[in-house]
Amino acid sequence: MNKYAKIRNDVRNKIISGKYKPGTLLPKESEMILKYNASKLTVKKAMDELVNEGLIIKRRGSGTFVKGLSTEDIEKLKVVNQFQGSSAFCR
Repeated sequence: MNKYAKIRNDVRNKIISGKYKPGTLLPKESEMILKYNASKLTVKKAMDELVNEGLIIKRRGSGTFVKGLSTEDIEKLKVVNQFQGSSAFCR
């Protein structure tokens, strides 16, 4: 699995589990680079995929936030995660 996919899955799992609640400001890109030992491009790709999935929103000058999801949306994501075999990127 590519590193960006592991980062994406880790953040997605934290959203699904409720660790990152709707409206939560996600860690800065520079913090994620250090946490995941990844390049800026890798972290950006992971975050861009989460934006495309509708899980997070980027606000220029403010940061990246978790979008509000319905219970139904969260259940769908759990099913998708099971089929993708994604697991948390432990660090």
